[in-house]
Amino acid sequence: MMKKNRILDRITNLDKTLWKPLVAVVCNFAMAMILMTICRLLFYLDNRELFTDLDLPHFFEILKGGLLFDLSILCYADAVWILLMLVPLPYNLRVSEWYRKICKWFYVIPNLILVLANLADTVYFPYVKQRATFQIFKEFSNESGGLAGVFIKEAFCSHWYFTLLFILIAAAVWYVYIELEPVKDRTDTLKNRITYWITTPVLFVLIWIPVVGGMRGGFAYTTPLGVNQANQYVDNALHTGIVLNTPFSIVRTMHTGEYIVPDYFEDRNQMFSIYSPVTHIEGKTPNNMNVVVIIAESFGLEYKNMGLMPFVDSLSQQGVYFKFSFSNGTRSIDAMPSILSSIPKLQESFFVSDCSFNKVTSLASVLRDKGYSTSFFHGASNGSMGLEAYARQSGFENYYGMNEYYRFSSENSSTDADKDGIPDFAGHADYDKGWAIFDEPFLKYSALQIGQMKEPFCASLFTATSHHPFPMPDKYKDVFTKGTHPMHRCIQYSDYSLEQFFKVAKLEPWFDNTLFIITADHTSKSANPLYMNECALFRVPIILYKPGGVYVDGEQIQGEQTAVVHHADIMPTVLSLLGVDTTLVTFGQDIFRTPVEDKIAYNFNLGLYQYYNDSLMLQFDGENAVGLYRYRTDSILENNIIENVQYSETVDALSLSMKSILQQYLERMKGDSLVIE
Repeated sequence: MMKKNRILDRITNLDKTLWKPLVAVVCNFAMAMILMTICRLLFYLDNRELFTDLDLPHFFEILKGGLLFDLSILCYADAVWILLMLVPLPYNLRVSEWYRKICKWFYVIPNLILVLANLADTVYFPYVKQRATFQIFKEFSNESGGLAGVFIKEAFCSHWYFTLLFILIAAAVWYVYIELEPVKDRTDTLKNRITYWITTPVLFVLIWIPVVGGMRGGFAYTTPLGVNQANQYVDNALHTGIVLNTPFSIVRTMHTGEYIVPDYFEDRNQMFSIYSPVTHIEGKTPNNMNVVVIIAESFGLEYKNMGLMPFVDSLSQQGVYFKFSFSNGTRSIDAMPSILSSIPKLQESFFVSDCSFNKVTSLASVLRDKGYSTSFFHGASNGSMGLEAYARQSGFENYYGMNEYYRFSSENSSTDADKDGIPDFAGHADYDKGWAIFDEPFLKYSALQIGQMKEPFCASLFTATSHHPFPMPDKYKDVFTKGTHPMHRCIQYSDYSLEQFFKVAKLEPWFDNTLFIITADHTSKSANPLYMNECALFRVPIILYKPGGVYVDGEQIQGEQTAVVHHADIMPTVLSLLGVDTTLVTFGQDIFRTPVEDKIAYNFNLGLYQYYNDSLMLQFDGENAVGLYRYRTDSILENNIIENVQYSETVDALSLSMKSILQQYLERMKGDSLVIE
């Protein structure tokens, strides 16, 4: 009993000059989090007629996800206040009345602005069906009174009760706010002063670790939390409005470019006659093949031609390989929309654009409607790069990431996936210490999980190891040594890991009835001048492989093909091979049923649109053609032939095609009409 009393006495007499500021920060920050949750509940209640399909368990899951976005924006909004509260200053200055008032104002004003923005957007949401983004400031710039005038009229006139509620909240924040009250005689001794000046700076430094983590949405993410990641908490894109808060949505879209719709064509019939993304795929007989789409991190064509991918080479010989195949982007976040939804990057990356909430069609969503089960696999932290969010947005029912791998490996550490007598899963020991689970164990795990899916199924795998900082399992450091750059070893290891995936898959009953598509998300560091130009920057392999052969209309297609193709062609081509009859918006073509001379591809780089036909690549800056190259024979783009008069009509025709694609793409982006309803 005496010992307990001594402990309680020590706790009671802790130096309050050190802990009271921290307690005040924590309590006031908690109050701000509560206010954000109240705003979210008000948002839901005022717009509940839009969310009639939302059941209670999912609603609580959404509220839980929303805390992450609230935490992020509050860490930004209250950063100055936290700095003022905890910065090492003379104690008498920190507790002076004028300094405490400054701190209070730096808390009250930013947090009330957040509340005000959320309440105003609650009224605006039914008109646009998504949280406001930074573009709203431009959208209402010409309105009378500007944006403030619009919101004041709508939110605080027609919704008068929000005015009253805001006044009550403002009063509550002002009076409930916990100030830093002075503690008498707490720095009167030399010991207390020394303790104060040692511990206060340490506490100030340490507090920024959770604050920065909160801004990012946690340290598990390789990139800061973005608006598109709200999709991972919902099954209906409309519900992202509940997950997000308006200030976060505005801040996170502040530095993303706005899609600007050109008006190249007044005659819309002319525009549609040149190009139309509305495509009917004429499925004759559904064959219920399974589909596995493998997106290999950084597997640029250069590495294949260097001999760093012997297994991928073998698949290209057994299956169908396209010599002139292109990615639609240069980053991982560009790959999933291009490959799985036929949405190439033109101007902005879809993931981080103000249109990232658009409804999308995807390989998964179309096949899911046809009775397929769907899953996506990526070995990085769940939520990394927004891949999980897009997987859910695009129709994948299940997502398997690092969390799921750890759970599986803890229960199956003795599993021998490929029957070679060696256990394959080591749990946390399989983490590469910076990015993701190493490819070999994660791909073997993926093969086993795919085997648990109900057939027919559509699965997509995104590898991870062949990525900076170029990790390598210790046991392979002396095995894969070819090349001059650390990436070259990673590519060899990842290629070997794909081979192990196929070894496991071949033991499964689903293997023989599965169509595999193997491609890369983008290219990577180049060591060869042949791959250091605007065309080669996008050259990635695209391979189709099926045990027993790939057949089109009863005829087997095998080996190298010369048609120009790009990522956006994958979805319509796969649906056609599966015999799916559907009409959809796709910015790609059926590779096999489009005549070679009519095949096109395009991508966007550093302000230039690049349009490829069977023999030429046009560079277009949005207004004028600036380059024309024979990309098949002029591999380093030495000779710009745009001034050659014999190509003048060709330049005009290709420019019109690019304009037609671009205008329709941007109209559909801005109009949220990527899905036929």
